[in-house]
Amino acid sequence: MISLTSDGSLIPGAPPSHNADFNPDSHTPVASGKRLDGGDRGLQGFEASSDGHLQRVWTHADPRLNEYAFIAAAGRRILTLTHGCELVLWGDAGDSIRELSHLKLKDEDTQTLSAPAFVGTRCFIRIGPELTCLDLRK
Repeated sequence: MISLTSDGSLIPGAPPSHNADFNPDSHTPVASGKRLDGGDRGLQGFEASSDGHLQRVWTHADPRLNEYAFIAAAGRRILTLTHGCELVLWGDAGDSIRELSHLKLKDEDTQTLSAPAFVGTRCFIRIGPELTCLDLRK
């Protein structure tokens, strides 16, 4: 995890945070506040300690996240898009997470391997050869 100022600039000389157990082949992690959420056959939540190490706060195994998964986070909410075309909203309770809701977008024979695009209140998701648009206000 790199250190950034409030305007997004790198902090010169600031050591990056690290954790030897955080798999480099994991889903791309996302930072939200002081938390770093990532995935490797499930979801993992980390926080940076004062000595620059990432301390695991929780681990949640879920077979839906065993393959590709996109992860987005804001505050204490985590949104995943699974390989099997399922959107799952998670709530971070500090020392654990729980599923708040989920939406299956297509049948079992369809896959998604690309990150969704967020535009205003809409989420665009490529599912196979189709583009799906969800209004996140509803």
